[in-house]
Order: sequence, then C-alpha cells, then structure tokens
Amino acid sequence: MEISHEIKKRRTELNITQEELAERLNVTRAAVSNWEVGRNYPDIQLLLKISDELNISLDQLLRGDKTMVSSIDKKIKKGNFIDKYYIVFLTIVSMTLVGYFSFDNWVSTIIFGVISGGIFGLIIDSIGKSKTIK
Repeated sequence: MEISHEIKKRRTELNITQEELAERLNVTRAAVSNWEVGRNYPDIQLLLKISDELNISLDQLLRGDKTMVSSIDKKIKKGNFIDKYYIVFLTIVSMTLVGYFSFDNWVSTIIFGVISGGIFGLIIDSIGKSKTIK
C-alpha cells in the first residue's frame, strides 16, 4: 500500500480530520490532502512526526511505497555528497589560514592549505563514514 493510502487510512481510523492532523504537524490542510491523494510526499522530518501522530511505525508507513523509499534514498545520498565536499572545503580553508601565519609568501600558504587541507578533509570524511550505521 502506498504512503498516501496509509496516511488516510490511519487518520480516518483515529477519527482525525485533515485540519487536525495539519495543526499537529504544523503544515496546511492542503499539504495533508496532497499527501493523501498522492500529489506529493511529506519530507523526511515530517515522516517521523506523522508516524508519531498516527501511532504507526515508519516501516508500516513506508513498506509498500517504493517511490517514496527511492525518493528518500536519493535525498540522503545527495546530502552525503554535499556534506563530504563541505568538510573538505572547510578543512582546506582552515589549513590555508594556518599556513598564512606559518609561511612568508602566498604561494607556500596556498599550496600548504590545499594539500594538507585536502588530505585532512578526506581523512575526516572517511572517519565519518566508518562511524555511520549501515
């Protein structure tokens, strides 16, 4: 069963109106309606709130909706991709600042920052990956 049907089914079982659910989730009634007819999906953070408000497990909520699961998977992978390069960039900038106070010229500073920052950034990223639950 798709997530749209699960939300509507569970909401009606609990005798909750779309308006009441919308208030509890801090969204509009139209947003709830759109989820229930399958026009769009709630975002990842809202899924947790929906599962709590409707007393339904995330597994039961998402199990039959392959499109939603695929959408969440893409968002997570995209976020991890951006986070990886953000960490490397910040580390390069930090090491360049360290180099600024350590070297006499800009060329040495930039070379030091890019090389050491890139290496440290990749190390930090790989440590983060090893601690991630799979």
